[in-house]
Amino acid sequence: MRYNIPEVNDLKIDSIIQIELFENFGSGYPLDKLSRDFNGIIYLVAPRDRIFINGKYYDLEPGDVIFFRKGEKYRVELPDNYLKCYVIDFLGENDGDHMVVRDCEELLPMFERAEQLWRRHREDEYFRLDCAALTYRILAELCRRRDKLGQPLRKTEKLKPVLERIHLEYSSPELRVSELARMIGVSERSLSKTFTEVYGCSPKRYLTELRIKRAKELLAANSSREYPISEVAKQVGFSDVYHFSNFFRRESGMSPSEYRRVSQSRIRNG
Repeated sequence: MRYNIPEVNDLKIDSIIQIELFENFGSGYPLDKLSRDFNGIIYLVAPRDRIFINGKYYDLEPGDVIFFRKGEKYRVELPDNYLKCYVIDFLGENDGDHMVVRDCEELLPMFERAEQLWRRHREDEYFRLDCAALTYRILAELCRRRDKLGQPLRKTEKLKPVLERIHLEYSSPELRVSELARMIGVSERSLSKTFTEVYGCSPKRYLTELRIKRAKELLAANSSREYPISEVAKQVGFSDVYHFSNFFRRESGMSPSEYRRVSQSRIRNG
């Protein structure tokens, strides 16, 4: 599920309205809120709930955090008729969207500390500044985590033209990793690093495995037409059949003709 992500610079806190540890035993729920009064950050302590926002729904578990915008319309359902959560309400500018960040158990001490700071209002006239500072830290960490989780998706989108070109042109001997890198405006090293992060191997290795897979399919084909080894080599990007044969043996452990003989024998014998 993909979420819109507010940037840290889009969030500005003008005033902290309230910070509390909220507990409810089902009274007043399901809750339908037509317009939220403040921006809010909710850390779910227990047990679980379901929230509908703008036609989307999120099943939240303890440790999940949701950021609401002021004016947001939403609905909260409590499957267990119980809710316990930390709530930070504040006024401020926000050009982003709501966000849900999963598995934020490490942030619980920050919410606990924020609630403790809020209760200092009778002792410290600057408690609101301390609360605002801690809320900024929480928001920054939430955005940082959401951005990090969103990286694989963004990287996959950036690599999509590279992957498409590999599959379209794997039969071309001229296909080079350097050319693929130039196509998306990055260095060859950067492409190899990103490609490996997303697909688990370098683009060169991906191309090699694709060519080997296709060569095996052509060699094992049981039909009236048997492709000559030179034709198989050409169809998987090799203009030199001897180079292809050495490449195939290195990758599969046998020559193309040996592989053909073994594969077709298996097909005939069922």
